Amino acid sequence: MRNCYKPDSEKKIHLPFVIHGFDKGFERDDERTIILAKANMLIYLAELLFANPQCAMEFARVFNDTFTLFRDNLGTFGYIIKEEEDKYDYILSNPPYVTSGSSIIKEEIRRTPRTVNEYPINALGLEGISVEWIIKSLKKGGKAFIIIPDGILARVGGKKLRNHILSECFLDAIISLPRRTFFANFKHTYILLITKKNNPLDVQKEPVFTYLVSNIGERLTSVKREEIDDNDLPEMEGAFKMFLGARGRYKTLLERESPRCKVVDITRFQKSPHWVIDRWWTLEERIKLGIEESRPSVTKSEIDRVLVEFNTSLEDYESYREPMKMGSVKTVTVKLSDSTLFDLFIGKRVLKKELLGSMKDGIPIYSANVFEPFGLVGRSNVEDFTHPSILWGIDGNYELRYIPLGEIFASTDHCGTIQILDKNIVPEYLLYALNLRKQEDRFSRSFRASLSNMRRITVEIPVRDDGSFDVEMQQKVATHFMESQQRKDRLQKVKSRLEDFLEGYIKAL
Repeated sequence: MRNCYKPDSEKKIHLPFVIHGFDKGFERDDERTIILAKANMLIYLAELLFANPQCAMEFARVFNDTFTLFRDNLGTFGYIIKEEEDKYDYILSNPPYVTSGSSIIKEEIRRTPRTVNEYPINALGLEGISVEWIIKSLKKGGKAFIIIPDGILARVGGKKLRNHILSECFLDAIISLPRRTFFANFKHTYILLITKKNNPLDVQKEPVFTYLVSNIGERLTSVKREEIDDNDLPEMEGAFKMFLGARGRYKTLLERESPRCKVVDITRFQKSPHWVIDRWWTLEERIKLGIEESRPSVTKSEIDRVLVEFNTSLEDYESYREPMKMGSVKTVTVKLSDSTLFDLFIGKRVLKKELLGSMKDGIPIYSANVFEPFGLVGRSNVEDFTHPSILWGIDGNYELRYIPLGEIFASTDHCGTIQILDKNIVPEYLLYALNLRKQEDRFSRSFRASLSNMRRITVEIPVRDDGSFDVEMQQKVATHFMESQQRKDRLQKVKSRLEDFLEGYIKAL
């Protein structure tokens, strides 16, 4: 394919194929992914460009024709639907994993004439809509390789989408990847391989290739992602090639040569309530592969004890769950854009190579996940730590965190900071007020909590009769809120322990 980019005698590039790359965003910084993609394309074609310097503008035209950045809510979902249908031989995609806030996109689809009837499955999350778009856009016989979260495979609400995949496509393979395969993504991800049918009435008879990957040749727990010897990907690739050559005929040989591989009859996918392939290996098999450690058996009395603890924690949380009622307390509406009260800013872009490998003298730097540091840096982008701050995650689920004054931190361009300039605004109260607005704002990866969107937010703050901020009332509300959050955290921990006990008990049966 690279040689096809060689200019002809008239300094023109005529490609026998078309490559399209799509991304979506609203901020200027969102262009970065497209710019990086063009730069990567430039690296691959550098020799041809150097050999034909007089064709620089022609290469630029090809780069710009290849990549498209959408600046509307629908992005690819609304892109010339009819022209995209049955268009692509291959689609490679890692769609956004967003369930919260996806109703905004779905409502936009319903309101837009060209898209109103284009997504009948109405799958959960943006990843579900993406899979539907991919299937629609594939040519008959075309193949898609999609990185998907486990929700598509596991959710009861995903059954309709899974049935749609089986109806429109042949299911070729599902490959389980280890957590943190993609550094900033904590979800369990899979590679889904499908081939679009020539006719939905065609019946799949061939089995499905499944594989469990534990290592990808990188240290997944490290910020620097150092190379390691353990790498299951070459074996997976070899096993898949053998599977393609013979499909079900070498099932026994494949599974004997590679215990990480199972060739599964298609009927299991048709009948199973889920497609989480990891569960189709026995506990003994997973222990042998090193995927899971052996666990001591759990007794029913231990489960009963944790169940009582869970119920107590649930009742404890329910008693504090509702916001504290302020009754007839006067409030004033303030904007986050008010520069006399707040200073809002976002961090700067930080590359992994800029992070420190050692904990010594390191400053924690936060990204979209404001609860766990992205890593450590030697210098902060924040100049003034004499004010308390609220961090917010620009992408993802719009997480919020309180940072006391004097605590040194840094932030990436996926993390915003609200510094509270007025000492009569209680930081914990502002944290409460912003959490209260979460349901109304519904920020997500598609509708980002950008700096401009955050500046539009208003919050209600209690005031005294003279109009000054009522610090005492703020503290009462904030104390109730923080106690509620602590009880919620305790409930979550007990819930996780109960789930572990139940899983251990069931596996021991």
